Amino acid sequence: MNPKQLLAGTAIVDITPPLSNLIYGDFISHYSQTNHEKLYSKALALKGSEETVVLVLVDICYVQDLFFRSIRKDLEQKTGLPEKNFLFCYTHTHSADLLHNASNLPYLRKLFVLIIDSVISALGKLVPAKISFGSADVSKYFVCNKCLTQKGYETNYTVKGKSDFSITTFMMRKT
Repeated sequence: MNPKQLLAGTAIVDITPPLSNLIYGDFISHYSQTNHEKLYSKALALKGSEETVVLVLVDICYVQDLFFRSIRKDLEQKTGLPEKNFLFCYTHTHSADLLHNASNLPYLRKLFVLIIDSVISALGKLVPAKISFGSADVSKYFVCNKCLTQKGYETNYTVKGKSDFSITTFMMRKT
């Protein structure tokens, strides 16, 4: 491999829970009755000349840190990469299960395996890649459930501090 060559691999694994699991994020806990959108574990593996790292985004509302620490340990054994090379974050979707509830233990066990599968799959798809960056102002598209930034909209909610409506993006491309 060229010492300056970046390798990248991606994987998306469906982690949509079965119906009748407890949904935590709708202000009132309830059991799911339909699936409007699928939930995913998305992994991006990046390998440089000296280091390999994997970024993993999981569509869940909340999970205790012990869950991801256990996945890191398992991945270290399966891949030989150190635990520190796996970065996990979650989308905090309010449409996902309550994962620290005993009633969802079967799904939690399955989720553990599916997240690991997404990482292993991304590592198995490493190809030469190039990374590009960009940014944009998205203020005219910004809407949240407490306020709208459009002129003329009135609300009792006051945003304190300066808002940053810029986003930074990056793109991976095969070379």
